[in-house]
Amino acid sequence: MITPELQSYVKGELGRGVSREAIRDSLLKNGWAAEDVEQVFTATAPSFVPPVAVAELEPGTQPMASRPDAKFHWSSKKTKILIVIVVLLFIAGGGAYAYYSGLFISSPQQLVFGSIKNVRNAKTVQYDTTVVMDWSELKDGLEGAASMFAGGLDVRELRLTAKGAYDHSDAKNFKNFLAISVAAGSMAVDAQVIIANQTLYGSLIQASGLGLFSVPESAENKWFSVPFGSEEGNTTDSTAVSWVGLDTSIMNKLTVAQKDHIYELSKNANFIKIVKKLPSETIMGDSSYHFIFDLDRAGIIAYLQSLKEYVNSVGANDSELSAFDPTTFGEGLDDLRDFVGEIWIGRADKLPRKISLSLTDENKNEKVKVTSVSIFSAWNQPVSIEAPVESVPLEELMSEMMSGMLGPAEDNTSDVPDKKSKSN
Repeated sequence: MITPELQSYVKGELGRGVSREAIRDSLLKNGWAAEDVEQVFTATAPSFVPPVAVAELEPGTQPMASRPDAKFHWSSKKTKILIVIVVLLFIAGGGAYAYYSGLFISSPQQLVFGSIKNVRNAKTVQYDTTVVMDWSELKDGLEGAASMFAGGLDVRELRLTAKGAYDHSDAKNFKNFLAISVAAGSMAVDAQVIIANQTLYGSLIQASGLGLFSVPESAENKWFSVPFGSEEGNTTDSTAVSWVGLDTSIMNKLTVAQKDHIYELSKNANFIKIVKKLPSETIMGDSSYHFIFDLDRAGIIAYLQSLKEYVNSVGANDSELSAFDPTTFGEGLDDLRDFVGEIWIGRADKLPRKISLSLTDENKNEKVKVTSVSIFSAWNQPVSIEAPVESVPLEELMSEMMSGMLGPAEDNTSDVPDKKSKSN
């Protein structure tokens, strides 16, 4: 798909005498598909092919065919210098430099950051995430816990899948639906979570292999409810919370202006750095940019420090805000090894289509390998999320579960003869 920015760029380069081959090579290197390049040439070429005017040349005048070549050489050098500057800015952590606006961007990092901004502004989305944790190389810490599960917990792998959708079209009634499945060896748990009308609803669909943590069948497929948010608005303040690293108790104490300032801090921070730009791919039917990225550890630590200083300053008279310290999250960054991140961003709307992560958490010669794949679809498309017709307060359900777990033990006491009957 061609854009006005792309057409303007091609028009300007042709007008300066740059050859089609040079323009084509530059566009292809910056991620444009070959069909888009040919299409923009077709759309702009008629306006930029000058009429042949050889007959108007004065006798003895040298034709000017060499001048476009001279311009081409100068423009190529200028382009190379520009690319070097962009790369240097990028390596230094600038990441916000863009030579052209719109979809044609010299800095891939700007495109990625732009997609994060678009996520914040998106109203709806559907998602499908799978996380696999491989702790086969973890020596201590799970063996004792494994014995408490029926059949023993398979300590080699845990798989979690989360499928759902969220709807933020009404800022005062954030809605979310989430279906969760967790499996590890003989253990299997399926549950659902719905957020609607400032209430969180949950339902345990089935749970098996939990051993000492077994759940009574009477508690399965029963919705419970917990107040969530307030009449003034939901506590999540859109999906931005997950990006800036603040929990809802902190966010609820901040003003709208303060939340916007924190968003600006996160938007200008360097959480990741682009390692490589790969050819475009089609994800869920959408042509998408494809990048490999790594964590920018220094950028993350700097952001956490600036976040701490700002929240502490605006909350000097609040015990929770003044004690807020997110810098502890940065202490474990050195334990993360072999991190590889991939992101696919839709060419049309610049919203994420797929994110893949893999890393190893290594500490004291023990390793936990984590892989995650998330698919996003139906951005800003209508979704239907409704609260359950019936639900019980969480306290009531917990009381029922405790009674169910203690019930069998109480019944078994009747089978034990007392001392008096034994003596007879």
